[in-house]
Amino acid sequence: MKKETIKSIARRIITVAADMAEKEYDDIIGTSQKHDVLIPRQAAMVVIRTQLVSPSNMEPMLSLAEIGSLFKGRLGKNKDHATILHALRKHDNDMATFPRYANFYNELFRRTLPLTTSNEMLPKVREIDQKINELMEERALIIERFMADIDSNSIEFSNLKEVIKKKEGMPTGAFM
Repeated sequence: MKKETIKSIARRIITVAADMAEKEYDDIIGTSQKHDVLIPRQAAMVVIRTQLVSPSNMEPMLSLAEIGSLFKGRLGKNKDHATILHALRKHDNDMATFPRYANFYNELFRRTLPLTTSNEMLPKVREIDQKINELMEERALIIERFMADIDSNSIEFSNLKEVIKKKEGMPTGAFM
């Protein structure tokens, strides 16, 4: 695939992020440090880097510098590779600690998946996504039942670790 085609897909990912955040495209690629712009900008950078990969070797199709060239930095220059690298390094922590970022990223990922996945892979990706959703629903039900058990005082707190282990299918003697 040509670099210009890949960059065009990357710009479409940024457009989707802007639409989701109800911001202008120029806001997302701009220099604003406002939180409501930083979240979609960072999420777009991560999606571009991690999803635009070569099907043959799973290597990113755009370098950090090429991704930076899609965004404006201070003084009219493009963002450099270090900015993109920073967004990538922050991603895992932000996914774990900032639900707003995690929700935005996950939705951006889902909405842009057809842009970044070959047509023959889409059915398999959708099947996996469905299975993940089913597992998350099952997990929520288990937690709900567990919380109901606690609320009904049917569990003594001294036995709490053993109950958790049983519900998670762990051996009861295992360290928690």
